This record gives sequence, C-alpha cells and structure tokens, in this order.
Amino acid sequence: DLESLEERRIKKDLKMYYKIIHDLIALDKNLFFSFSNNLFTRGHNCRITVPVGSCKFMNSFSNRVVNIWNMLPYETVNATYLASLSSKQFQP
Repeated sequence: DLESLEERRIKKDLKMYYKIIHDLIALDKNLFFSFSNNLFTRGHNCRITVPVGSCKFMNSFSNRVVNIWNMLPYETVNATYLASLSSKQFQP
C-alpha cells in the first residue's frame, strides 16, 4: 500500500505551492506563479495561469503541477493551516 514516487513528488510540490502562495516561506510568489485575473472562474481564488511558450520550462517547479493545483477544491487551497490538511486532500 505504498504510494508511488510520482504521487509523493506531486504531493510535495502541491504543499510547496501552498506554502509559497500563502507566504509561509520567504519567497516572492510572483516570481514563480502568474495568477488568473478572472474572478468568475470555477474553483478557488488562487488559480494559476498555465504559461504559454517554449517547452523548455514545462518540467520546472512552477509548471509541474499547475493543472492539479487548479483542480483542488476551495477548502484545500484556502485551509487555515497546512498541518490541518490530510494527505488525501492533495490526491492528484
């Protein structure tokens, strides 16, 4: 019943996205992410836009799990504490 390496990496990336977006780490979120300006989209208020351009950076940290992040429920993305999130909420 062990998780695959890919699943563990996705969960770690999503947790790091959470920490950067909610300023829990001293990194400028605008250096990593471009947020959607459309407030009328479905989902949560921290939607990240997928960059358009060369495939050169598609596997970089800021692009690896953008689509998965955007599919997370509002409650998960806007949780008060990271420790309050169960690992099942970060399921890809």
